[in-house]
Amino acid sequence: MNIVNKLTLSHLKTNKSRSVVTVLGITVSVAMITAVFVAIASFVNLFGTISRLADGDWHFQVFGLNQAQVQSLEKDDRIDAVGMSDEYYLNYSVPGQNERYTNGTITAHNEDDIKLRVQSTYEGVLPKNENEIAVEKKFIEKNGLDWKVGDTVKIPYGTRYANVDGEMVDVSGTPTGKETFEQLGTKEFKVTAILNENNPISSNIITVKNDIDVDRSNGVYLRLKNPNYNSINEFKDILSDNGLNFKEVGYNTNSDLLASYFAYEKGGFVEQMLPLIVIILLIIIAASVVLIYNAFAMSLNEKIRYLGMLSSVGATKQQKRNSIFFEGFILGLLGIPLGILSGVGGIGITLKLLGDKIISTGMLNYGDKDTLHMDVVIPWWMVIAIVFISSVTIIVSCAIPAVKASKITPIDAIRQSNEIKVKAKRLRSPKIIRKIFGYEGELAYKNLKRNGRKARVITASIALSVILFLSSSYFCSLFVQSANIERAYPYQISVFTEFDSRDSVLEKIKENADIDNVYSTSNEYHQIEKLGEDTDFEEIRNEEFLTSSYKDLFSKMTPTVIYYIDDELFNELCTANGIDYKDYYTDDIKAVLMNDLSRSNSYNPVFNDKIIGTKIKSSYDRDVTIAGMVKYDKNFSSCNCISNGYLGMFAPLSSLEKMMSDVDDELVASKRVSYGIETDNHEKVYEDLSSEFDDAKYSKTMVSDIQETFQTIDTVVLVIRVFIYGFISLISLITVFNIINTISTGIVSRRKEFAMLQSVGITPKGFNKMLTLESAFYGLKALLFSLPISVLISYGMNAAVGEASIPFLFDYKMYLAVTAVVMIVIGMTMLYSIKKVQKQNIIETLKDDIV
Repeated sequence: MNIVNKLTLSHLKTNKSRSVVTVLGITVSVAMITAVFVAIASFVNLFGTISRLADGDWHFQVFGLNQAQVQSLEKDDRIDAVGMSDEYYLNYSVPGQNERYTNGTITAHNEDDIKLRVQSTYEGVLPKNENEIAVEKKFIEKNGLDWKVGDTVKIPYGTRYANVDGEMVDVSGTPTGKETFEQLGTKEFKVTAILNENNPISSNIITVKNDIDVDRSNGVYLRLKNPNYNSINEFKDILSDNGLNFKEVGYNTNSDLLASYFAYEKGGFVEQMLPLIVIILLIIIAASVVLIYNAFAMSLNEKIRYLGMLSSVGATKQQKRNSIFFEGFILGLLGIPLGILSGVGGIGITLKLLGDKIISTGMLNYGDKDTLHMDVVIPWWMVIAIVFISSVTIIVSCAIPAVKASKITPIDAIRQSNEIKVKAKRLRSPKIIRKIFGYEGELAYKNLKRNGRKARVITASIALSVILFLSSSYFCSLFVQSANIERAYPYQISVFTEFDSRDSVLEKIKENADIDNVYSTSNEYHQIEKLGEDTDFEEIRNEEFLTSSYKDLFSKMTPTVIYYIDDELFNELCTANGIDYKDYYTDDIKAVLMNDLSRSNSYNPVFNDKIIGTKIKSSYDRDVTIAGMVKYDKNFSSCNCISNGYLGMFAPLSSLEKMMSDVDDELVASKRVSYGIETDNHEKVYEDLSSEFDDAKYSKTMVSDIQETFQTIDTVVLVIRVFIYGFISLISLITVFNIINTISTGIVSRRKEFAMLQSVGITPKGFNKMLTLESAFYGLKALLFSLPISVLISYGMNAAVGEASIPFLFDYKMYLAVTAVVMIVIGMTMLYSIKKVQKQNIIETLKDDIV
């Protein structure tokens, strides 16, 4: 180690507080970078596990192969398994209690396919030949069968028929309800396994058959032997080497499972997430550079005379520059490992708590606490990436101080001319400052001028900290809005049924004593497009109808929903908005438009009155006229049925019935109506209604537990908010830490200047007032630059997202809060620093030659 590096180490030891502060800054920075990488890897791994449970442990599904091509793939060393199945092996009908489950199709699978697509837990062992079967537990329970593992059962097989458009046709696969069965014989099977909801295979009964004809198989499933980030290209090579053209072969990818190995196709989820990840990393790096650069810049101020001394004894520019980089290297050796350990530990605890909560809610339909675990994953290449990014951050932070250090000469160090480069004329202060704040204010103002680079460093650091915080906060808020994760409904249970069955279904719903309220939630969904021949919405796509906040609304597809609500509820909504509802019960179909997209308490209209009278085309080829506009009312249930960013319209339910009376029977049969049910006992009501409608008569009636979905959404929101606010908290920590670090260092480095002022008679009160005003000037000057820049950056983010349904709104409360916090932090830091300075001995400080 050369003498310059030894002196640098000595300097670090002497200034322990400065070194510790810088190491902590590096640690926080690296911890944040690590947390981003580990969270991504861990969630991608979880989604891969879910995909395996949902779809199977295969990577690619290929269609249109012949037997010879399959045999060629089976011999390829890069492929671990080739799965095929006969989805129409044997139709059956067993005596049971529920028509939905008595009929079905036994599917046959080769051994590889069983291995790839049986991912549930099960009792017993999987079948090994055509005389053995695995049966779904739900199938046994629903049919009231007493089948157990080891039993030999007789299953009638034959042909299933269903009425399709008035004609009886034979069917296979999922039961359609209202079927007839023609028995051709009976076959004995041994039950070797009972499956616990194996999602990759829809059949309730499966068997093994190794000589499957590829023409009867629903594609061929492939699992690679060594899946990795290059699996997509490897798959292409495998096809090419086996005489198949990648562009001509039909195929599916198990994208989430492949993504767990960071193999992804263009346009996939991982690629869509990359810009978001890059933005987050750039924000972290920018915040870190501000903090770490500031630490090294202040360190340079403390080392000016020491560097000048090195220069006087022959140190070269390169040696002086390298002393700063060496300092960064030493501090990085401590900060980077600490940051990685802190990041892995912190995100590990967070993911463990959140992962268990996610799994315990049952939101992941294809797994439970026995099959799913939130593991902390950190591949070796991620560690390298973390170290590289962290090292680049430190190098960038050291670069400017290193260049400045190389230019320091002995004369500069003695005179410190590089610190104060200002002429007397520039030190003149406006008379108004003296008038308002007295001579202390004038001194404070001149201090900002004469401190030159130090003052600029302090101002820039505060400004950048504020910009980073406000930009990060808005980015997170924008992400939550654009992801539409806070969607909610006012009801807990939803029932969908055929139009012709609506009355009987509604009667049965009302018979349930646990139901508090039930109402129509029937709707039709549309997409309004600006471009293309969209004649159904040609009238509404007029920029003259839009307010200035939403002038770009129709620049992209705009989701639109027309709700047909109970007449009584429609009347209430109209009355609350001063509209005469009687005008809506005419031969023409009329609707009111909810003139709000954000569903917020602050009313921000989307359309002006010019839109009144505009017609749109409904799903039943009838014109619907927008005859009025209503405001969002959180206490009105139907308003809460519309998601953020959706255009919502309301029409009386009788209008829907009127339209249906004019259309043909085929369209009526395809139309579904829905009911929302409010209840305090959603689990019981869901079970009761599911049992009530679990009959062939109601084969097209579906009951959904929306409250369970709410719990899922709440958990998702919680997860996202934990990461968002955790991220903002760390940015806030860096911001506050940076301000404290900058101000306190600036005050301490000027102790000779303060000692001089005290020696010429400045009073303690005047001294305190001067520094207080100086800190206020720093804060105001920084805010003067940072607040407008933050607004511009936030506006740019909003424009980049391109969601016309999310207009840019200036959050003045946030900006006022940040202004107050910055001034308070600066003031408190200044007071703390003043107390330290006031304790110094004036004579000893003036005698001190080393700043």
